[in-house]
Amino acid sequence: LMPFETYRWEATILVRGAKYVVGVRTSEIFVFHEIYESLQYERHADFIPQSGWTVFDVGANIGVFTVLQATQGAIVYSFEPNPDSYSRLSRNVAANKLCDRVRLFPTALGDERGVGSLHVTGGGTTGGVVTPVEADASGVAVPIAALDEVVSTLPGSSIDLLKIDAEGSEVAILRGGERTLDHVQRIIVEYHSRDLLRQVREILARKGFAQEMIVD
Repeated sequence: LMPFETYRWEATILVRGAKYVVGVRTSEIFVFHEIYESLQYERHADFIPQSGWTVFDVGANIGVFTVLQATQGAIVYSFEPNPDSYSRLSRNVAANKLCDRVRLFPTALGDERGVGSLHVTGGGTTGGVVTPVEADASGVAVPIAALDEVVSTLPGSSIDLLKIDAEGSEVAILRGGERTLDHVQRIIVEYHSRDLLRQVREILARKGFAQEMIVD
């Protein structure tokens, strides 16, 4: 891993009527393949957001998932700690006139409030890893919040879909959202090791969730 750097080369593209600013020297273009072409988040019909749903996008990157769901009528809360990606996320939400449907958080989520150190590999902003500053202070400092803490400040009592893609922080995020999980209807988690998958399953099983599908 190398310390985060800001990459200034960008391109604006149009995908199915939505406008996106994308970092040219990043891995962000692959997110479009994942969401629009291979339909990774549409494998199970009951997990496809509907108009009026409340969706949490944890690890939003530049907002491809966020913009897609908001344009289809969902209310979306998006979390992205990488300042480079977050800049494009906020511009993409504004460019698509979705500011009334999307609330943005320039923060990572974890098991408790604190400060983390963000690292990316070769500009690949989709793979940024956040570690506690005490463990590695060589990256860029980013805030960390607990999901329970954030949700306690928001209106509404139910989350229709919680999507988590946080490059290895999934277990910490779930631990920091134990109370929130009581009010979540569906969860999609991208796991990054078999051990993390086992821990995710244990937490969710304890909270009453049943696995519907796994895609390797």
